[in-house]
Amino acid sequence: MRWGEPREDPRAATLRTELEVSGLSPLLDEPAVTDVMVNQRGHVFAAAVGRGSYDTGVALTPDRTESLLATIAGLQGLVVTREQPVLESTLPFGGIRVEGILPPVSLAPIMALRKPATRHYSLEDLGRLGTFKPPARGRPTAAGPRAGPGALPADPLELLRHFVRHRWTCLIAGGVGSGKTTLLSALLGEILAADPAERILVCEDGAREVRSDGLNTINLLTSEQASVDMTRLLRAALRLNPDRLIVGEARGAEAFVFLKACNTGHPGGLMTIHANSALDAVDRLDDLAQEAGVASQRARIAAALDALIFVAKTREGRRVTEILRLDGLALNGQLRVEALYPPRC
Repeated sequence: MRWGEPREDPRAATLRTELEVSGLSPLLDEPAVTDVMVNQRGHVFAAAVGRGSYDTGVALTPDRTESLLATIAGLQGLVVTREQPVLESTLPFGGIRVEGILPPVSLAPIMALRKPATRHYSLEDLGRLGTFKPPARGRPTAAGPRAGPGALPADPLELLRHFVRHRWTCLIAGGVGSGKTTLLSALLGEILAADPAERILVCEDGAREVRSDGLNTINLLTSEQASVDMTRLLRAALRLNPDRLIVGEARGAEAFVFLKACNTGHPGGLMTIHANSALDAVDRLDDLAQEAGVASQRARIAAALDALIFVAKTREGRRVTEILRLDGLALNGQLRVEALYPPRC
């Protein structure tokens, strides 16, 4: 430490030492690693960009895991004990989220560490990592690309590039750790490559995970302390004159605000959502929108969204497994959907 620099909290120094001794520091320092998980047997698994979950060969004793959780809790003024066995916290460095559980809720102390992206992955990077390679299992059933002069690109990477450059409003769906935010950041990179001065409003829930370093990009975060939830944040963002509205993840009634924005002169927005498939994301988005106290919003969804992109966590790594085009509502009230990817075998 140089003279004049603030001294690190001794408890943070203790945590750094514990992470080093436990063997977790090298994993957290690895740029490609996104998740580090200690299971009830003490085995440490990791997940990385371009790779599925894998056994790291590192193992922790129950006492070591419990000590780590106690140190992390103490740094945030929290307590994790057998009487208060669940910990939700963050590390004091790196913005790493922590979820920890002690017995009797679990059989032994367990912990999951979620890292924010430490580097920006372009679409080309994701292509090299296999994100657009069809999974080994399962038969693709979607129709192939349309023919004719108005045909969309057949290659999924070029298809996504076409979406953002032609201001398609896209919903990126997937499970936990499937790579939704990584793909969202890559699409933002494509927007900025086309126009570095485009005014982008990025709204996230409590932590900055979306990577965007544009000259005219504004990053907004919710705050429990300031009583600013995502709905209020989005309403404020719309008054800041955005060219593009980006929502890190839809979790509640803010979905209704996003849909209204898309239908009132703000095309080209991007949002992520937890769902089990591309079409399931429509039902999930409708459910969240109704939390605003409104009726079903399927007609608004059909008018607002242009494309659904589904990302899955497979054994081979994270994969884009579905890309669907939405084309309004049919006369029977059902969504008109065109499957663009994967091509039919």
